[in-house]
Amino acid sequence: LYVLQQGEKFTETEVTGLFFGVTKLFQTTNNRLRRMVYLVIKELEAPQEVVFICMSCLIKDMNGKVDCARANAIRVMSHVLDPAMAAQIDRYLKIAIVDKHPFVASAALTCGMHLLSGTPDVVKRWINEIQDTINSKHAMVQFHALALLYELKKTD
Repeated sequence: LYVLQQGEKFTETEVTGLFFGVTKLFQTTNNRLRRMVYLVIKELEAPQEVVFICMSCLIKDMNGKVDCARANAIRVMSHVLDPAMAAQIDRYLKIAIVDKHPFVASAALTCGMHLLSGTPDVVKRWINEIQDTINSKHAMVQFHALALLYELKKTD
């Protein structure tokens, strides 16, 4: 991560090797290491043909019991998701939008903002869930819901 942040560019072979090495760390139970895995996957910008390998782990984490892991998996998913796969995880993201934990709901709403440019038709199907979260008691969730709703409606 440090090298990436310093502006160093990796070759495709280096990115692929690093990506496969990092995805092996999905087996760890250490929460701090798991969060580092999410950051590296998000920042690497690996080619779509290798990203599918971690998709099942991310989907499993999205459905897990640890709220922090769920939110982080959703955030990573928005950066690495192929637009063709967005429809497949639509159900999971709808559930996450109305989640009782504000960190998870906020992550799902920001994921919607990222997906809006690539797959607006998928995000438009979440309109009812987004409107439900506007009434949340958490200001962060309300803000993200209003921002996403604005982005959806501004072209109407």
